[in-house]
Amino acid sequence: MSKRNKRSTSLQRTASIIKPQKTENLENTKNHQNIPEKVNHQLTHVEQHFSGPIPPPELLAQYNQVVENGADRIMRMAELQSSHRMELEKNIVDASIKRSNQGLYLGFTLALVCILGGIIITINGQNVVGITSILIPLGAIVSIFVYTKERDRENKENKTRKTTPKSKP
Repeated sequence: MSKRNKRSTSLQRTASIIKPQKTENLENTKNHQNIPEKVNHQLTHVEQHFSGPIPPPELLAQYNQVVENGADRIMRMAELQSSHRMELEKNIVDASIKRSNQGLYLGFTLALVCILGGIIITINGQNVVGITSILIPLGAIVSIFVYTKERDRENKENKTRKTTPKSKP
């Protein structure tokens, strides 16, 4: 996928601070020292991250406890978003194909008009101008064909290079 737009969501939960616990003064120890109170604190921080429109199953189940059919609503939202995204991508691909075909037809028509004009000019006695009018569009067509073939070959090599695992020395 191209740079896909992924929704990233974070869930943070922090445990509450445990209340301080007092330890008794130990008066009956050998040294009869006054031992100060000990206070214990514990803080726990748990952080979960997930990517995409659908949360992990544990969190999804918790949505049902908060909102009636919460998990179903989230799943339905994700399905609708996915369908919408696929429809947009289909429209973009269809429009791209249509523009490409229009360019081909326009280029062919323009080249044909130039070649026919060159033939008519040649028939009317202006050979140099006529032949030039024929050769320029033919040269443009050939150069576009060669350029496209070269670009396709490079793209194929790049794809092959990306999919072939690199050997470790």
